Amino acid sequence: MIRTRLKIFPLILRLILGLIGLSLLILGLSLAKEFIQELSESHIVEILTFLSLGLLFIGVGLLSIKTYSINDREIIENILGGLINRKIELSEIDKMKIGQTLNGVGIRIEQIILNLKNGTSIIIQDFDQNNYTDFKMEVERYIENDNRSEERRVGKECRSRWSPYH
Repeated sequence: MIRTRLKIFPLILRLILGLIGLSLLILGLSLAKEFIQELSESHIVEILTFLSLGLLFIGVGLLSIKTYSINDREIIENILGGLINRKIELSEIDKMKIGQTLNGVGIRIEQIILNLKNGTSIIIQDFDQNNYTDFKMEVERYIENDNRSEERRVGKECRSRWSPYH
């Protein structure tokens, strides 16, 4: 089983963003408590702004702390150090692409894009994952083997259908 680990800089950055988000949520809730007696439209807008920004920063920060592992049946996405796990069967993967993108400061980042059969995608970037190259090779190996066995199965079905003994 190959596991990725977060690189330290992206981890610290995401923790800081998450803490900013928690602070904004706390600020929004304390404003709501303070203004509860004399609630006006401007107070509601302020409260909702702080709460929305807080949730946004938590999503961008804490909920983007992900690592991945792969075994012979599934890819496991661990969010927040394993507090939340999402398992994706390898058979659910429709296509895999290796691509590049630019981050906010113009640095090229390699990424694996896994398109699932349900229409969603998983993007794993080398920017924040240690063991990215080993993980990428392992995913390619499993996807390739799965596709080959599917081609083999379909080929056998076609040959048996057109067999003169059939």
